[in-house]
Amino acid sequence: MKRIERWRRRFDLSILLLIAFSCQKLSVCDSLDSEGWALLRFRDGVKVDPYGALSNWGKRGADHCVWFGVECSDDGMTVSL
Repeated sequence: MKRIERWRRRFDLSILLLIAFSCQKLSVCDSLDSEGWALLRFRDGVKVDPYGALSNWGKRGADHCVWFGVECSDDGMTVSL
């Protein structure tokens, strides 16, 4: 019985580590909403950004409304770039 309990603890720890790794490395747990993700897809399509205007887009923990060049309404919807 102790052997099964030990295996179960190791399994649970492995799952927790996998989730933590996914959140950190794969950006699975980012707080971006659909507007933020759409803006990042837009940025990915930009071929040249000579002045680095889009360089702060997608920073962890930053709401898309504080990204350079993004103007939002009071409810957090993007209204202009």
